[in-house]
Amino acid sequence: MSSDLEQDNALTSGLRSLAAYSFPKRCVCCGRVYQNIEEFVTQTVPCGLSGSGFKEVTEEDGEVVVEVFRNCACGSSLMEFCGDRRGHSDDSRKLRDRFDELVVMLQDKGIAVETAKVELRKLVNGQESVLLSTYLKDLPDI
Repeated sequence: MSSDLEQDNALTSGLRSLAAYSFPKRCVCCGRVYQNIEEFVTQTVPCGLSGSGFKEVTEEDGEVVVEVFRNCACGSSLMEFCGDRRGHSDDSRKLRDRFDELVVMLQDKGIAVETAKVELRKLVNGQESVLLSTYLKDLPDI
């Protein structure tokens, strides 16, 4: 059985990899960096004819996803997904597997499964998780 220190290291490593998945988001044209979804929405403008830049999409499995289309200050179009988007690539499967592993690790620390999922989703979406910050406070660059 792994020691508590090994489990903590695995947990913090996994949290770091999830946070890195979506944000920060970098514009490939000008290099501007958006640290989280809030910066992404407030520091860009809607693009296209839809007005808001938000588009609701129902995927094959019935999940509703919001696609956010925005223009960077340089004029380049950017897009981010909001919601529970399920990709089918190897990277997507690895991310889901890692997410599930982290839920179990947090559950082992006494956190309810649904709470763990909500807090991990906050982290993935660039939001602050006060609960998870307990485990991340000693880590640089997250």
